[in-house]
Amino acid sequence: MTHNHINHIISLLEGNWKGEGRGMFPTIPDFVYKEEIIFRGDPVRMLTHFEQKTWVRSEGERAFRAGHWESGFLYFDAELNGFLNSAQNSGRCELLKLESVQESKEGHELLFESQQIINDLRMMQSARVWRLNDVDKTFDYDMKMSTGKVQQITLHLQARLKKEV
Repeated sequence: MTHNHINHIISLLEGNWKGEGRGMFPTIPDFVYKEEIIFRGDPVRMLTHFEQKTWVRSEGERAFRAGHWESGFLYFDAELNGFLNSAQNSGRCELLKLESVQESKEGHELLFESQQIINDLRMMQSARVWRLNDVDKTFDYDMKMSTGKVQQITLHLQARLKKEV
């Protein structure tokens, strides 16, 4: 990847995104959620800061309640390796490495795999796939994880967000 390619991805992320998602995992009841992510980029330092908030509603509930809150950075080192780090309201901190970037006519797909997870003994591994659609300004993602009880990496979250203009 080149500096220009990295800065293009950072500029695509820049802004406010809102949407909805669903959560599932073998050890918990399914749920739906609303989400907002704000990205603020710094192309000179090849990084972007993000803040993510969700509001959750379990099956049978009418109202959404405060859910997950996460903040962190997508950044690139001197060798242009990408990393995603996040600190979460539960105390969990994750460091994920950008393993691949696939380009298509519509946009980019980024695959992140966990390098380190701290402050959550249940979680063994995580992965995130981000799909940025340049054409319709959507951001879809999947979050997968494995735990001590579910050792195979398994889908946990799926969401679709739209960039606010």
